[in-house]
Amino acid sequence: MREEIAALWRRSLFLILSISLGQCCAQSAAQLNIVQSQAKEIEKYLEHGNISGLCDYSGFKYMGNLLQECKTPFVVRSIKGRIRPEYFDSWPDPVRPIFQLRAMEKGDRIFRAYGNKDGFFRMAYIPEGRYCFFICCDGFDDSVGIVFVNKHADPKNEIFVKMKILH
Repeated sequence: MREEIAALWRRSLFLILSISLGQCCAQSAAQLNIVQSQAKEIEKYLEHGNISGLCDYSGFKYMGNLLQECKTPFVVRSIKGRIRPEYFDSWPDPVRPIFQLRAMEKGDRIFRAYGNKDGFFRMAYIPEGRYCFFICCDGFDDSVGIVFVNKHADPKNEIFVKMKILH
């Protein structure tokens, strides 16, 4: 029974990740292998129910706001994307989001990138691997999640997070 549930989870995770990547019907063989190879990692992530058990957020700059978890990990070739405020298209001056990244294996080094007025950010070369991210911005709930950097990922895949106004 336990094996059947685990198999069902793997199939569900594969479908969820495929849909979240927006490539349900048009995945290349390399994309399919990425999804399958990461299925066990994502399964472990979902077993915890939250990412707190997988990521240590000490050392990240934070605003002390509520944490919003991004439920689906991102699979990208490079670290780039957009952080948008809820209900707005751009960030009011002088507010800018901070995207922070650290290796999931509790690496010591924290990478940071500041979003521009429209929320776009990019990080220079980040090696392949599993990372925890933490996004903060004054007046908004902090966001946390997981990102897999893989050289075989679709180059169109980007990180996109919509931040909620502090309640």
